[in-house]
Amino acid sequence: MKLPLQFQPQPKGTKMKTIGKTDLVADISANTPFTKGCVEAVIAELLDSITSYTAAGHKVQIKGFGTFQMQTWLARTARNPRTGEPVQVPERQKLTFKASKGA
Repeated sequence: MKLPLQFQPQPKGTKMKTIGKTDLVADISANTPFTKGCVEAVIAELLDSITSYTAAGHKVQIKGFGTFQMQTWLARTARNPRTGEPVQVPERQKLTFKASKGA
């Protein structure tokens, strides 16, 4: 099965460009009638809302994009690779993202 062009694997030896928030804001602003300031404010509010909802224990699902959810990593005993001594790793929470199947 041949994948669409944007999903083709990168050829070896080529470096993938990292797209940042500034690039996204400029691209969205260029393709819509909204100003860069307006687009930046909407993106900032979206990220703040996702952060606050997931911190409160909710799952944030955006159909066609993906799901954000806090995941708890239980406390465990690990080993220091240099000394071999056991080390206690405390419980922690981590924000996870799972892309939608259509994305």
